[in-house]
Amino acid sequence: MKQRIISGLIVAAFLSSFALQKASASQAIFNDLSNQGIEYYKKGKYKDAERLFLEAIEEAGKSTGKDDNLYVGLTNLAGLYKMLARFSNAEPVYKRAMLIQERDFGPDHIKVAIATDNYADLLMRREKYKEAEEYYRKSLSIRQKKLPAGDSEIGKSMVNLAEALEELKSYEESAALYRKGIPILQDKLGPNDFYVAKALNQFGTLFKKQGNLEQAEPLYLRSMAIYEAKSPNQPNIASVTKNLAEVYRKQGKFADAEEMYKKSILIREKALDPRHISIAYVLEEYSAMLKEMGRIEEAALIDERVNAIKVLYGETVPAPEKKK
Repeated sequence: MKQRIISGLIVAAFLSSFALQKASASQAIFNDLSNQGIEYYKKGKYKDAERLFLEAIEEAGKSTGKDDNLYVGLTNLAGLYKMLARFSNAEPVYKRAMLIQERDFGPDHIKVAIATDNYADLLMRREKYKEAEEYYRKSLSIRQKKLPAGDSEIGKSMVNLAEALEELKSYEESAALYRKGIPILQDKLGPNDFYVAKALNQFGTLFKKQGNLEQAEPLYLRSMAIYEAKSPNQPNIASVTKNLAEVYRKQGKFADAEEMYKKSILIREKALDPRHISIAYVLEEYSAMLKEMGRIEEAALIDERVNAIKVLYGETVPAPEKKK
């Protein structure tokens, strides 16, 4: 059986170093544990998947010398933790996987860049933006040394670093990297690739944070058009439409903002549990806008739903106002 790596969602990866006609007994055990774990993952049986990934890691640890098994096992486990939002569990596992690649292949190998990205992505989830910046710079440096200029992976690294810098309010350097990285992605992957759409959405957010709404809007619209051409219910559209709603709301275009808020909420409801916390946050913004418009009764109904969702996540909600 071939081995696969999980990174957030299932990503099939066939590793040539395992293409042996006759695997050793330990290799066969590792393969079976890993693939059974992935099957449980796909079925939503996450505790069973975790148990099997841990057993696979233990089996991989029996080998000595350079061996990709341990890296694969660790990356699968960390990907499971990341998907479950168990970020504090995922972080040390991703870091260990990265250090193993550095040990086995040297600090400037492309495989190290991939592992470094996984670790930096997790740091971004934990809002450790300064650390994420450090590792994204390292990943970009490796790719610039090892890959031809204009390679799509260099473009992706530029966009990743730009996002970290955006969070750190280093807006000038962030914008410069978006302007370099996005054309590379458009040239190598095509103007309608998902990575391009993602980068355009992030670049738009940079302008939105700076209050440059006129520059943010066309980037969001281009991003949304790419996603919608692929699939009208693409979950990423929910992020873009929420961003557009915020732009229109700040511009006083309440009808356009309402349309975007409703679209974002609907897509999230289809893709997620209707009680998912991310839905509550969009509803909360929508309610605030309705209050600005004087539609108090509608906003109150939405607030009730928001509070019901937040209680499920252990968040405090405001006490109901006492009637006078």
